[in-house]
Amino acid sequence: MDVAANFARRLVAKYKLSPPIDVESLVRRYAELIFAHIPFDGADGISLNLKVIGKTTRVIVNQNMPPIRQRFTMAHELGHVIIPWHVGTIIDHVNPEEAQESSHYWKVEAEANVFAAELLMPTDYVEDVLSNVRDLAEANRLLASECQVSPVASAKRLTSFAPENVVYAYERNGVTEFSGRTEGTIANALSWGNDFPSAPFDYAESHFTAILNGGHIHWWVLPGEMHFDVDDGRTWREILSSIAEDIGVPSSNVEKFKASVNGVVAYANGACKRNGRHTVDAVVSAGIQRFKDRDGYEQFVDNKDFHSFLVKKAQELVGK
Repeated sequence: MDVAANFARRLVAKYKLSPPIDVESLVRRYAELIFAHIPFDGADGISLNLKVIGKTTRVIVNQNMPPIRQRFTMAHELGHVIIPWHVGTIIDHVNPEEAQESSHYWKVEAEANVFAAELLMPTDYVEDVLSNVRDLAEANRLLASECQVSPVASAKRLTSFAPENVVYAYERNGVTEFSGRTEGTIANALSWGNDFPSAPFDYAESHFTAILNGGHIHWWVLPGEMHFDVDDGRTWREILSSIAEDIGVPSSNVEKFKASVNGVVAYANGACKRNGRHTVDAVVSAGIQRFKDRDGYEQFVDNKDFHSFLVKKAQELVGK
């Protein structure tokens, strides 16, 4: 994917471009650009005659899409035009689940998306924004506004620069329209299309929010480690048994409940090992993120002995 981004960087340097990129004029340098109705369901654009000797390259953009979306489509189609191994005719689908295409097709599409993101939101520009703006929600708003891209496109772009343990969500009219997380983040992003929770990620170190396109963009920075002082002489097994009794787990389901709890902690422990931060406090933080994400553990997490159990369990896992 870096190769696709490099092609975009060369264009930015060649023409001394800065946001907002005049992408329409740029496309017209390399292809015949046509705005028209596209009679294919879910199609944003079409690239015709890519690298075909003796034929004019044509880019067709769906005129029925919003202007901001058309900008990204133009940048995406320009990626097909510029990247040498994108050849022939390519129809770009909006919804992958609605298109029966090969894995090669989606690799090509992904490369064009990387190209478009780099062209419209150049790395140097994004790094400059982040060096001056600590508030990730405000950075998201600035990127969307100044680069003239959608909130979701600017959010996805920011995740390439933000560290692990960061999640975001866009809420409008009480509904989570889109969400995501940075690479290496253990917590799951909020589910798209569901009601926006009243207090998501309430354990976050920071929560940033900004008004954007009639909704609110939220960014949370989650803790990589969480420390709790525990003064409890019981083992984690004894604490877990006590919690199961306190929250009323039926006796016939106790062992299944314990196994599921230990499975969640095992996942968190494995994630910490993989990312090279295998400490008690890191496993505790990862465990909290996983339990907070999952339905059915609300009473368990709210129990007064939850942190004691998690710390004791993490101590044993890290000490092995």
